[in-house]
Amino acid sequence: MARAVRLPAGRVVSSGRPGPSGHGRSGKPEDAYDESALWAADLAAVFDSAGADAPVVVAWSYGGLALLDYLAERGTDRVAGINLVGAVSAIGTESATERLGSEYIALMDGLTDTDAERSIEAIEGLVRVCQAEPPSERELALMAGYNALCPPRVRDALRSRTVDHEALATSVDLPVLVTHGADDRVVDPATGELHAENPRAQHSVYRGVGHSPFLERPERFTRELLAFLDDL
Repeated sequence: MARAVRLPAGRVVSSGRPGPSGHGRSGKPEDAYDESALWAADLAAVFDSAGADAPVVVAWSYGGLALLDYLAERGTDRVAGINLVGAVSAIGTESATERLGSEYIALMDGLTDTDAERSIEAIEGLVRVCQAEPPSERELALMAGYNALCPPRVRDALRSRTVDHEALATSVDLPVLVTHGADDRVVDPATGELHAENPRAQHSVYRGVGHSPFLERPERFTRELLAFLDDL
């Protein structure tokens, strides 16, 4: 999934998952998920297509890994700031796995299962675990539907990477807004605390909120992001 959004007070590129990641209407290649350079090229293409000059990049969940792939490969010259939202900065390492929620980990076999019934059951479980409060039936159906567009083989390839950008996340010389739900059951809030160790980071913890602060508390999320842009 790749989408560029322009807000009145600044320029924001939202990087849930950039480029041909197998989500939504993006490409679904067989073997394009292992190399940081490819993720970096995808995000650069998003910048180009959006006409984004020195954007602030909002990276949610796995999108944090993709954003850090970009910064590791291409540096910070083209980015004005970053917002890590329930984001991961490593995958495939023991410490990274320990910071994933047990309910989320329990869903992984189903999320990569090619059996349609088991896959949909796991997708619905993922939608539920992404929020502190249960979604409505309409929200569940909508979110499960667009998540089902991602093939199980893509989910399997995404989780099979081994990459560690934790040191980069805590040292990158950019303004950083760390946004994390205190009740996140996908990415442990300890990951947000780790990212907030960056000397240039602001840390915003959402009480009573899960993995999706922008969805669960949209007014606060928008207000804090706009304030972050204004500070820049």
